[in-house]
Amino acid sequence: MKNSFINDLVYLTDDKTVRDFLIKALEKDDKLLDSFRLYISNDADKVDLNRYKRRIDKIIDSYTDRSDFIDYYHADAFIDDVLKFLHSDLRDMISKGYIMKSFELSCYLFKAVSDVEMDDSDGGLSVFGSDMLDIWTEIINKADDIQKYTIFDWLMEHLDNYVIDYMEDYIEEIIFSAFREKHFLEIKLELVDRIISSENTDWQKMHWILRRIELMEQMDIPEDAFIGYCKKYYDDSSVRRAVVDFYMNRDQKERAIEILEDELQNYPPIYHAERDIFKQLKDLYQEIGDTAQYQKYLWLLVTKHCTLDFFGN
Repeated sequence: MKNSFINDLVYLTDDKTVRDFLIKALEKDDKLLDSFRLYISNDADKVDLNRYKRRIDKIIDSYTDRSDFIDYYHADAFIDDVLKFLHSDLRDMISKGYIMKSFELSCYLFKAVSDVEMDDSDGGLSVFGSDMLDIWTEIINKADDIQKYTIFDWLMEHLDNYVIDYMEDYIEEIIFSAFREKHFLEIKLELVDRIISSENTDWQKMHWILRRIELMEQMDIPEDAFIGYCKKYYDDSSVRRAVVDFYMNRDQKERAIEILEDELQNYPPIYHAERDIFKQLKDLYQEIGDTAQYQKYLWLLVTKHCTLDFFGN
């Protein structure tokens, strides 16, 4: 109904009136002007990214105080405007097929927002980062091979010391969640091995060890090599989870059960982790038709963890 009304309104108005109105509207609204120029464009080289970048700067300037800080009371509105730009202007550019222009603009937006000092008590930056991951994924999925190599190289070069550390996590995440082709996996594996060999912080080292395990899974390396590597770090519960996932992804439920039972016996988990293992074992035993073991873990969930949610399932 709405589109029909708009169509009638435009088509029943003479061309000169429509053009005069459009000119006045475009003069008043930079966003509308950029949208119109993009809509009628058929050449990425003619897209003026500097106009978009100035609009990003203008959004930031409109919310920062004299100390270049965005306080709590303005943070939500700032993030809302940034997300509108991301989902409107950037997605319009992607839909036109202007892949590298879209990526360049997304990186400018990402750095500009990441560099802003603000009260992020409500977690707006995490929403922005998550949505940026979606945008980057969309760009990468639409990129051709040459564009994908260019994007990958840029991300790798800006993995460190580009933005504040907690925002760097989003660059790391897109590098490791996308780019599943063999060539990229091999480059990422070399990077991870270099970091592991030089990292002195236990937590950070384990983070990259888990990244390596994730890569080995994606590369579909032989079971012996995968399990052999994991066994070196088997004291860490996340590594044991990775081994369980390895077998689950190959529909080897009995092997997954062995790992989980071994963990209960030799690596007593904390309360919540134990409950999760009980639940997983319950489900696995039910799937392989072992009723006695299924009932055992169902009962343990009730008696040890006061969990009644599974009855009736």
